[in-house]
Amino acid sequence: MPESTAQPQAQPSPRTEPTPITADATATPGELLARAQADYANAHPADPDGGDQ
Repeated sequence: MPESTAQPQAQPSPRTEPTPITADATATPGELLARAQADYANAHPADPDGGDQ
């Protein structure tokens, strides 16, 4: 059997590709900073002793 019977490598479907972060292209540095701080706060809950808040 010739190798041509093998399926060609298909491009990943758009549904499986990560969603492009288009908002970052137009976001201001302040918006990016606020977003990063919110992401960090969500990923790292406040310390039990209160931290520096």
